[in-house]
Amino acid sequence: MQTTLNKLREHRPCTDRWAEMLRNLGKTSADDEPLLIRTIFQLNGFDDAIWALRAVENGEVEIREYAIWCVERISSLVTHPKALTMFNVAKEYLQGNYTYDDIEYFNYTLSDDERTDLYTNIPSCAMINTCVTDIRKTIETVVKCSIDAETGMVALENQSTERELARTARIEEFQRILGI
Repeated sequence: MQTTLNKLREHRPCTDRWAEMLRNLGKTSADDEPLLIRTIFQLNGFDDAIWALRAVENGEVEIREYAIWCVERISSLVTHPKALTMFNVAKEYLQGNYTYDDIEYFNYTLSDDERTDLYTNIPSCAMINTCVTDIRKTIETVVKCSIDAETGMVALENQSTERELARTARIEEFQRILGI
Protein backbone atom coordinates (compact mmCIF):
# COMPACT_ATOMS: atom_id res chain seq x y z
CA MET A 1 0.00 0.00 0.00
CA GLN A 2 1.46 3.36 -0.97
CA THR A 3 0.86 7.07 -1.40
CA THR A 4 3.02 10.12 -2.15
CA LEU A 5 4.01 13.14 -0.11
CA ASN A 6 1.99 15.37 -2.44
CA LYS A 7 -1.13 13.27 -1.82
CA LEU A 8 -0.53 13.39 1.92
CA ARG A 9 -0.07 17.15 1.81
CA GLU A 10 -3.50 17.51 0.15
CA HIS A 11 -4.98 16.21 3.42
CA ARG A 12 -3.34 18.97 5.47
CA PRO A 13 -1.10 17.12 7.90
CA CYS A 14 -0.27 18.79 11.19
CA THR A 15 2.87 20.89 10.92
CA ASP A 16 5.07 19.10 13.44
CA ARG A 17 4.30 15.56 12.17
CA TRP A 18 4.78 16.71 8.56
CA ALA A 19 8.15 18.26 9.39
CA GLU A 20 9.18 15.06 11.16
CA MET A 21 8.15 12.93 8.18
CA LEU A 22 10.11 15.10 5.75
CA ARG A 23 13.12 15.02 8.08
CA ASN A 24 12.89 11.23 8.51
CA LEU A 25 12.71 10.81 4.73
CA GLY A 26 15.62 13.20 4.21
CA LYS A 27 13.47 15.57 2.15
CA THR A 28 12.68 19.26 2.31
CA SER A 29 9.44 19.27 0.32
CA ALA A 30 6.66 17.07 -1.02
CA ASP A 31 7.04 15.11 -4.23
CA ASP A 32 5.30 12.41 -6.25
CA GLU A 33 7.73 9.62 -5.39
CA PRO A 34 5.86 6.51 -4.17
CA LEU A 35 5.88 6.23 -0.38
CA LEU A 36 4.92 2.97 1.28
CA ILE A 37 2.65 2.99 4.32
CA ARG A 38 5.18 0.55 5.77
CA THR A 39 7.85 3.27 5.50
CA ILE A 40 5.62 5.81 7.24
CA PHE A 41 4.94 3.26 9.98
CA GLN A 42 8.64 2.52 10.43
CA LEU A 43 9.75 6.16 10.42
CA ASN A 44 6.86 8.04 12.03
CA GLY A 45 4.89 5.33 13.82
CA PHE A 46 1.44 3.85 13.99
CA ASP A 47 -0.60 7.05 14.34
CA ASP A 48 0.91 8.65 11.25
CA ALA A 49 0.57 5.42 9.25
CA ILE A 50 -3.12 5.19 10.16
CA TRP A 51 -3.61 8.85 9.24
CA ALA A 52 -1.82 8.32 5.91
CA LEU A 53 -4.35 5.67 4.84
CA ARG A 54 -6.60 8.53 3.70
CA ALA A 55 -4.20 9.16 0.82
CA VAL A 56 -3.60 5.64 -0.48
CA GLU A 57 -4.64 4.67 -3.99
CA ASN A 58 -5.48 1.09 -3.15
CA GLY A 59 -5.87 -1.04 -0.06
CA GLU A 60 -9.62 -0.74 0.47
CA VAL A 61 -9.83 -4.46 1.33
CA GLU A 62 -7.08 -4.25 3.94
CA ILE A 63 -8.43 -1.04 5.46
CA ARG A 64 -11.91 -2.56 5.74
CA GLU A 65 -10.49 -5.77 7.20
CA TYR A 66 -8.69 -3.75 9.85
CA ALA A 67 -11.83 -1.72 10.64
CA ILE A 68 -13.83 -4.94 11.01
CA TRP A 69 -11.20 -6.31 13.37
CA CYS A 70 -11.42 -3.14 15.51
CA VAL A 71 -15.22 -3.37 15.58
CA GLU A 72 -15.20 -7.06 16.46
CA ARG A 73 -12.70 -6.41 19.22
CA ILE A 74 -15.26 -4.35 21.14
CA SER A 75 -18.58 -5.81 19.98
CA SER A 76 -18.65 -8.25 22.91
CA LEU A 77 -18.62 -5.29 25.29
CA VAL A 78 -21.93 -3.96 24.01
CA THR A 79 -25.18 -5.47 25.25
CA HIS A 80 -27.73 -2.90 24.05
CA PRO A 81 -29.88 -4.72 21.42
CA LYS A 82 -29.99 -1.80 18.97
CA ALA A 83 -26.23 -1.29 19.39
CA LEU A 84 -25.62 -4.96 18.58
CA THR A 85 -27.77 -4.59 15.47
CA MET A 86 -25.76 -1.52 14.52
CA PHE A 87 -22.51 -3.46 14.92
CA ASN A 88 -23.82 -6.24 12.68
CA VAL A 89 -25.06 -3.79 10.03
CA ALA A 90 -21.70 -1.97 10.07
CA LYS A 91 -19.77 -5.23 9.82
CA GLU A 92 -21.87 -6.33 6.86
CA TYR A 93 -21.31 -2.93 5.25
CA LEU A 94 -17.55 -3.11 5.79
CA GLN A 95 -17.53 -6.60 4.28
CA GLY A 96 -19.34 -5.26 1.22
CA ASN A 97 -22.59 -7.15 1.91
CA TYR A 98 -24.67 -4.04 2.71
CA THR A 99 -24.86 -0.67 1.04
CA TYR A 100 -24.89 2.79 2.55
CA ASP A 101 -28.67 2.70 2.03
CA ASP A 102 -28.85 -0.21 4.48
CA ILE A 103 -27.05 1.92 7.07
CA GLU A 104 -29.44 4.78 6.39
CA TYR A 105 -32.41 2.43 6.71
CA PHE A 106 -31.17 1.22 10.10
CA ASN A 107 -30.78 4.83 11.24
CA TYR A 108 -34.28 5.57 9.93
CA THR A 109 -35.75 2.76 12.06
CA LEU A 110 -34.41 4.39 15.22
CA SER A 111 -36.53 6.86 17.11
CA ASP A 112 -34.93 10.20 17.93
CA ASP A 113 -34.56 9.07 21.56
CA GLU A 114 -32.96 5.76 20.55
CA ARG A 115 -30.55 7.52 18.20
CA THR A 116 -29.56 10.02 20.89
CA ASP A 117 -29.16 7.24 23.44
CA LEU A 118 -27.00 5.13 21.13
CA TYR A 119 -24.73 7.90 19.91
CA THR A 120 -24.41 9.64 23.27
CA ASN A 121 -24.22 6.80 25.76
CA ILE A 122 -22.46 4.15 23.70
CA PRO A 123 -19.39 5.84 22.14
CA SER A 124 -18.63 2.80 20.00
CA CYS A 125 -21.95 3.38 18.17
CA ALA A 126 -20.84 6.85 17.20
CA MET A 127 -17.61 5.23 15.98
CA ILE A 128 -19.56 2.74 13.86
CA ASN A 129 -21.70 5.46 12.35
CA THR A 130 -18.56 7.45 11.54
CA CYS A 131 -16.72 4.55 9.93
CA VAL A 132 -19.31 4.01 7.23
CA THR A 133 -18.87 7.43 5.66
CA ASP A 134 -15.36 7.21 4.21
CA ILE A 135 -13.34 4.41 5.74
CA ARG A 136 -10.06 5.88 4.47
CA LYS A 137 -10.65 9.15 6.31
CA THR A 138 -12.24 7.70 9.43
CA ILE A 139 -10.05 4.69 10.19
CA GLU A 140 -8.20 6.80 12.80
CA THR A 141 -11.52 7.45 14.55
CA VAL A 142 -12.36 3.75 14.45
CA VAL A 143 -9.02 2.86 16.03
CA LYS A 144 -9.22 5.57 18.71
CA CYS A 145 -12.84 4.88 19.62
CA SER A 146 -12.31 1.14 19.75
CA ILE A 147 -9.42 1.65 22.19
CA ASP A 148 -11.56 4.07 24.23
CA ALA A 149 -14.49 1.64 24.28
CA GLU A 150 -12.31 -1.30 25.27
CA THR A 151 -10.52 0.51 28.07
CA GLY A 152 -13.57 2.43 29.27
CA MET A 153 -14.93 -0.76 30.81
CA VAL A 154 -11.86 -1.20 33.03
CA ALA A 155 -11.34 0.12 36.56
CA LEU A 156 -9.74 3.57 36.52
CA GLU A 157 -6.50 2.46 38.18
CA ASN A 158 -5.93 -0.14 35.45
CA GLN A 159 -6.93 1.98 32.46
CA SER A 160 -3.47 3.14 31.38
CA THR A 161 -2.16 -0.43 31.31
CA GLU A 162 -5.26 -1.69 29.52
CA ARG A 163 -5.10 1.24 27.09
CA GLU A 164 -1.52 0.35 26.18
CA LEU A 165 -2.48 -3.32 25.73
CA ALA A 166 -5.42 -2.33 23.51
CA ARG A 167 -3.20 -0.02 21.46
CA THR A 168 -0.52 -2.72 21.14
CA ALA A 169 -3.12 -5.21 19.90
CA ARG A 170 -4.23 -2.73 17.24
CA ILE A 171 -0.67 -2.05 16.13
CA GLU A 172 0.05 -5.78 15.84
CA GLU A 173 -3.11 -6.40 13.81
CA PHE A 174 -2.34 -3.40 11.58
CA GLN A 175 1.10 -4.87 10.91
CA ARG A 176 -0.34 -8.31 10.21
CA ILE A 177 -3.01 -7.09 7.79
CA LEU A 178 -0.66 -4.74 5.94
CA GLY A 179 2.22 -7.22 5.97
CA ILE A 180 4.56 -4.86 7.82
